[in-house]
Amino acid sequence: MKQLSYRYKPIGSIASLALALGVTEKELEDTAKNARNYYKPNKPIIKPNGKTRQTYRVIEPLHKIQDGILEKIVSGVDFPEYLQGSIKDVELPRDYIRDAVIHAANNILLKEDISRFFSSTRRELVKKMWKFFFRFPENVAEVLTQLTTYNDFVPEGASTSPAVANLVFWKHEPSLEYELRQKGYIEGWTSQEWFRAGVGLDPKKRNQSIDWFRSGLKGRTVLLAQTVEEA
Repeated sequence: MKQLSYRYKPIGSIASLALALGVTEKELEDTAKNARNYYKPNKPIIKPNGKTRQTYRVIEPLHKIQDGILEKIVSGVDFPEYLQGSIKDVELPRDYIRDAVIHAANNILLKEDISRFFSSTRRELVKKMWKFFFRFPENVAEVLTQLTTYNDFVPEGASTSPAVANLVFWKHEPSLEYELRQKGYIEGWTSQEWFRAGVGLDPKKRNQSIDWFRSGLKGRTVLLAQTVEEA
């Protein structure tokens, strides 16, 4: 199984970042400083439970730069199979069909949803991701954080947001998946989407696995100030 890793050489300066993204240093820094001006709120979506969901449309020049971040930086990330949503992978394509195939042989499925996931993913976690997972220096990490957050959170609708949402858990997801597997509670799991318990578990062990999974996920998302709800 693929391990979550970044296979490209870290970008060491603002000049190198601008070159990779196809813009000048001034264009890059000006866009980063004024990034909030390039988000246009869409009409709020009313969910079945009556709550609203706010998405955003990103305009130029930020839109082009975000696409460049995906193409020139995020493309160097190897994602493990348990991450399925919004991931481009030539070797192991991810889509709803593949996601269903992964779980088709199991008779127990638990669907979990992290409330307000995008809006609760704060800029400090995004910056740590750029700095410690990608191993970019402080100034590069700060500019990339400005380019991928809005009002201190990850905005739903930006092209970079699904990847950022997957990667902010870079330090915690692998250990949670390993612990669940070692304890025999699961055969595998898909982050943010579907948890599959081992086939043939007796009711007591099944409930233990579900409770352990929930407590483990909650413990790892406490910094996001999120709650885990059964969908």
